Amino acid sequence: MSLHRHYFTINHRFSYHLIIHLMKKILLTLLFTSSIILAKAQIGITAGGNIAKYSYTSNADRKFIFGFNGGLFYNHNFGENFAIQPELLYTLKGATLYTEIFIGSNNPVMKYQNRLKYVQFSLPVMRSFEVSDEFDFDFGLGVFVGYLTSADYTAKNFDGTSSKGDFKIGNGATDSFKALDYGASAKIGFTMSKTLGFHFRYEAGLADLSPTPNDPKLKTGNMTFNISYIFGSRD
Repeated sequence: MSLHRHYFTINHRFSYHLIIHLMKKILLTLLFTSSIILAKAQIGITAGGNIAKYSYTSNADRKFIFGFNGGLFYNHNFGENFAIQPELLYTLKGATLYTEIFIGSNNPVMKYQNRLKYVQFSLPVMRSFEVSDEFDFDFGLGVFVGYLTSADYTAKNFDGTSSKGDFKIGNGATDSFKALDYGASAKIGFTMSKTLGFHFRYEAGLADLSPTPNDPKLKTGNMTFNISYIFGSRD
């Protein structure tokens, strides 16, 4: 073996062992950092009911519609009493609309139940106040972004018959709703034994869901009551 090839082999082995050593140190650092983060973070499940209604600048009379929501969240404590809580939810919003049908002098009313089904990402920042060892009062403010996966309606006619159908989603002139919704939220409630939570939340949509500028402005509103369970203590 020539001196040049011998030197190259030694140098190659040294570089290889150095890379392995650095990779081990990086891996151990990542594991140590992850263990610190996970020690202050918990995964949880949540489910509850919705009372939803959207604002609509038209002559239609609007009422609430009852829905549901459910999903997963990740609670990460920072500081003594603060936490961020990213949530991934499936939630049903919409409204009940009553419109008059002008037929002679009777003007009968038709009822529409419009259901908007979202996959929603929420990001509240929570503040907890420890009332006792087994009871925490919680308050939070945050934002949400939702994607409309499907939308449908049930129409009850003035003659007693009913019909169902689907809305088109998009930004075109023939569409009924835009897909993207976003807004702000406020949350209040309490947690028992650091694991079982009961919370009210109000979500105010800020996006206009009407596909074209000529349509009446439409924004979502939603009140929820949820029961949540955290796997592991929040301490």
